[in-house]
Order: sequence, then structure tokens, then C-alpha cells
Amino acid sequence: MSNIKLNNTTQPKITGDETPLITRFMIYVYLILSFYEPYLNGVIGSVTKYYLFALMIVVIFTAKKIAFKKFQMYFVVWFVYKILTLFWTPSFAVPKVHFISQIGMVALFIVLTSVPIDGKTIDGMIKTLWIGSASISFLSLFFSQPYRESLEARMVLTLFGQQADPNNQAAFVVIGITVSLYFLLIEKKYKIFAIGVAFINIYSLLLTSSRGGLIALLVVAFSFLFLREEKETFKKKFIKWGSVIIFAFALLYIAKNYLPQAYERMFNFASYEGGSNRVAVWANGWELLTKNLNIIFGAGWGAYYGFNGVYKAMHNTFLAMLCDVGFIGCLIFFIPIVSVAVYLIRKK
Repeated sequence: MSNIKLNNTTQPKITGDETPLITRFMIYVYLILSFYEPYLNGVIGSVTKYYLFALMIVVIFTAKKIAFKKFQMYFVVWFVYKILTLFWTPSFAVPKVHFISQIGMVALFIVLTSVPIDGKTIDGMIKTLWIGSASISFLSLFFSQPYRESLEARMVLTLFGQQADPNNQAAFVVIGITVSLYFLLIEKKYKIFAIGVAFINIYSLLLTSSRGGLIALLVVAFSFLFLREEKETFKKKFIKWGSVIIFAFALLYIAKNYLPQAYERMFNFASYEGGSNRVAVWANGWELLTKNLNIIFGAGWGAYYGFNGVYKAMHNTFLAMLCDVGFIGCLIFFIPIVSVAVYLIRKK
């Protein structure tokens, strides 16, 4: 990452060794597989888990140089601390399910940030994510069914009898919308394809009726509007605001006229408080967090699952992490993320 510098057009320059072709190809395949993991897991098993380790081996053995970074240690320490909390967690249900995948994701992060990744590969990664998101959205136009065969307002892509959680699908879809806006407003390339993907993905997002997806989209729009470039002319501002407003009205029009159930669920903000009974789950998690010294050291990895007889996912990553590792673990995890975010905002 340190080998990449930004020029005036925001396009990364290749300043280090070129990424080997096999490494580049395997990264792209992994990114595509990540979009279809829920369906592959249900049909042929957890193949992406094994592919992930194969990818790391290839990256290591084809790298011309490997350099570990200081920021990587934060995530290693965070994960070690998370494992240590297993000594006092009252439940092992969550760790049993996620232990291997968490090791894999931390290891993959360390590996990919330890080798030079050139600008060409980064550009390819962005476009691969774009294509993966667009493909999920396009297929959902034809192969969507009610989630769990009962929730008519929440239509999700169904392949080989397998479905992803509506909020997970919405997260995949928002990626395509974000990259489309990036190419439309920043790079000013692939405009026709970008517009097409944006509208298809917006429709796919509406099919899921995901309120979390809507909030994510609002954050994306806010970022494009207010995290400005260093020099921004009136014309750039006009195009940027105009484009976001057009997409916003398109979203409202499509939802209200063609997907009334989605419109009611996503835009009836008074109903957000209930959140499929999530407020009760969050209150239960907060009760656990405020017991003893849990808010400082954490209650232990997965301790919230089964607490007070509530056997449900937290549906809130931040609260779940606080319950797992407390303020200490969260601080370790977020220090590098916040530092990078502040740096990028300052550099516009």
C-alpha cells in the first residue's frame, strides 16, 4: 500500500514491482466468489475458505518482496486478545462457527498488505467488485423469491434453492452503486454502463427492502457530496449534486410505484425503532456490556449469544464487538482505521 501514490486524477500510479499475473487473477476470482459464497456454501460446501488459503500461498510465493507494516500489528493484537477472551466467555457457539474464517480473514489481510500491489491490480479489483455486484443485482431481477419463502416484502436472489440474508445482499448491491457513482462523478468513464448498473442495483436494493442498505446508500451519497476534492468548480458541484438528486428521486419513484411493500418498509421511518425486534436484542446486549467490567475488557467472544435466554445474532457489529472484547479490543481494532480515514479526508 505504501508503494501507491495518487496523482491529480486520483488514479494510482505503479511505483513498485508489478503484481504477478497469477496473483492478480486469483485475487479477482476471490472477489467474485465472495459475492456468491452464500449460494456455494449451501450447494458444494465452504469452498471459499479453502480458496482463501490457496490465494495466500500463491501471493507469498510469487511476491518479489514482503514487508510487514506497523498497522498490521493492531489487527494481530486485536485477534489474539479476542482469543484470550475465550477463557471467560460463557458461550462457545459463535466462536465455533467463525473461528477458522476469522483466522483466514486476518491472515489474508496481513498477506495482501505485506506485498506490493500495483495500480493496475487495484483498478482491476475495483472493476471486479463492480462486476460482481452488478451480476448479483442483474440475476436478482429474474430469480428473486421471498426470503425464507414467507417474507413477501423482502425479495432476495435465490440460486439452487439457496438465499442470502436480505441485508447481506443489500451490502453487495450498494458496492455496485458506489463504484458507479465513482466512475460517473470522479473518473468520468464508462458512463453508460455506470448508469445502467446504478439503476439495476437500486432496483435490486429495493427488492430486499433493506433499511440498512438504504442507510448505507445515504452515507455513500453524503460522502460524494461533502467529501470534496481539493479544487472543485461550480460545474463539478452542479453535476455531482444533480446526479445524486436524480438517483434519489429515481429510487423514491421506483419504490412508490412498483414496489409499494418495499416503500412502506424502507421509507416509513417511524417503523425503524422496532427493527424486527432488534431493539430488544440490542437492549439485552447492552445489559451484558454494562455488567461488571465487561465494557472495559469484554464479556468474551460470543458471550451475548444465549445471554438471558436470547439466542439471536446481535444485528449490530459495533455492539457485538464491544460485548466480545470491550473498549480495549475496540480501541485496538479501530485506531488504524480511524487514522487512515482521517489521512484520506485531509488529502481529499
